[in-house]
Amino acid sequence: MPPSINRSSKKKDLLVNIGLAVCSIIVSFLIAEIVFYHFSPQPTYAVRYSPWGFEHIPNISFKHTPESKEAISYIEYNSEGFRGPDEYQLAAPENTLRVAILGDSYSEGAEVDYQFLHGTVLEELLNEHLKSSAGPFEEVEVIKAGVYAYDSCQELRLFKHRVQKYEPAIVLLIYTGELEENQEFCKFDGENLQYIDLEYSQRQYYLRYAIGYIKAKSHVLNYLHRTFVHLLGGHIHHPEKLNHIFTYEPPKDYDQTEAIYNLDKPVSEYISNIETIRESPNSEEHRLLFAIFNELNHSVNQYGGELVVIFSHDSPESYALGHYLKENSIPFFDMNNYVIDHRTEAAHFPIDGHWNEYGHRIVAQGFYEMIADSLP
Repeated sequence: MPPSINRSSKKKDLLVNIGLAVCSIIVSFLIAEIVFYHFSPQPTYAVRYSPWGFEHIPNISFKHTPESKEAISYIEYNSEGFRGPDEYQLAAPENTLRVAILGDSYSEGAEVDYQFLHGTVLEELLNEHLKSSAGPFEEVEVIKAGVYAYDSCQELRLFKHRVQKYEPAIVLLIYTGELEENQEFCKFDGENLQYIDLEYSQRQYYLRYAIGYIKAKSHVLNYLHRTFVHLLGGHIHHPEKLNHIFTYEPPKDYDQTEAIYNLDKPVSEYISNIETIRESPNSEEHRLLFAIFNELNHSVNQYGGELVVIFSHDSPESYALGHYLKENSIPFFDMNNYVIDHRTEAAHFPIDGHWNEYGHRIVAQGFYEMIADSLP
């Protein structure tokens, strides 16, 4: 056999072998992806950088499980990064009441599917209510703008950049009681509230975007990335301001407290009334927190909307903020005690601590009673 033919044959065999190896890798990867997707979906936070730290990657859907592995849910964000597939006109349609829900993980509700989310259930309850109502509204839209791990400053800035232009008539902010020192993107100089932007390059922005997108879509690559980071001593490059955010510490189990079952207690008892509001707080210690809520309330009132702060936790910060809100005639709702009084079974995941599907329905019922009672 001539040398040229022999070389051609070896080259062809080499190409065939490479092709078979590549095909084997692809098939193995696809099988692994199917196995992970169905049997071991990974914790996923599909976020990109923003001046106030981070926000959801828009127009993405993925399968999610929390760090505690207690639940599996299906997440979808619209073009603004709001939870769910719905898109919204800038101006609310005629005779439509528009509500927005802001907050952190208790607002986003990533542990439950969209149809069980408190915002979705609230939308259904209010729309059903309006069918038998003679008031000015015929339909309700609820913008679900919660973002995992947000602090009050980030909620304010997200509102001003993403939500305010939709001019929701009612803005419900679920406040979990974060400490003032966790406010990384705002500062108060004694007179004015100032914003501090996250510093990142264009390269870092697109790299974070790509990593977040790929991890949300591929549970195998997500698993390998998490294994490298947590077991092999790797490092995720986050700006220092974000390093403390993407961690997991199981909160206390809120369902250890015996339920009172005050099912007939009027909803007015939970509005602007925290039963254990206690002594007046040190206003100097919480000046930044108060300044943030003052600016948020001003931003909502500016176009004629109303801010209602929802207390989801029993915490000293809640009492301090409650005093401030009461003094400034900003309404708030004691959802923590509402859930305790109305639940007849566990309303939280026992390890993760967030509201489960049943808990979301109780929360939605609380929202509904509060809003329905105020409708003309």
